[in-house]
Amino acid sequence: GPIEASVIDSIVWGETEAEFIYKDEQSKVNITYSTVEGAYYGKGNKKDDPIFTSGPNGSYYLSHTGAGQSANSPCIDIGSDTAENLELNELTTRIDNVTDSGQVDMGFHYLLAAATDQVKFALTTDPNQSTFANGDSFNILLDVTTYSTPVTCDIYIVLFNMGSGGAYFGLSWGGAPKAALKDLLLPSGISLKGVTLLPITIPSLNPPIADNGTYTLAIAAAKPGTLEFLSNIATASFTVVFED
Repeated sequence: GPIEASVIDSIVWGETEAEFIYKDEQSKVNITYSTVEGAYYGKGNKKDDPIFTSGPNGSYYLSHTGAGQSANSPCIDIGSDTAENLELNELTTRIDNVTDSGQVDMGFHYLLAAATDQVKFALTTDPNQSTFANGDSFNILLDVTTYSTPVTCDIYIVLFNMGSGGAYFGLSWGGAPKAALKDLLLPSGISLKGVTLLPITIPSLNPPIADNGTYTLAIAAAKPGTLEFLSNIATASFTVVFED
């Protein structure tokens, strides 16, 4: 039978001349305050490219100069009502986690990304093996990714001796955590792979590796002066075996 559907404050993009909309003669589709590729009649509708950009939670964020993009999406602040009235004011269309305010943006609104999504690290050993002996040399390699917003952070690089339970924070065993780098500005759009973070030859004085056991190197980024992480905690583990 006939149906009536409404689409509002939305973006329909990727089809040609609204061919995605199928209806019989008795049914009605009302589209208002939306951006539709190829145009579609309705109050407040637009047909301009929404200028999507990828972010921590998906590929349909809107481009905002305030979030580091080069242009503002035409879908910003032109919806049917305020973000607060539509209960979208705790969500975001921006990659920098700024919530929607004032007149609502068209399009999908994301949950705020976790703080740990701002920087992504990965660690591996080169050569890629789990056990090393006296006299061996190897590198700890770092991958680092940032998104479209620069990040100022402290970098923690920690070596754990899993046998003794000790932790080495770049300066000395034990004590309070110490940042290896403070107030470091990581630019937006970093995508580095296989950068040598730490060359190690067994035995090593810095970091101190002179006993049998399993060691884990960890790296993380935190808000300056805090232990509030802005990244994942990436780790690489290896076992050292000295001859008797």
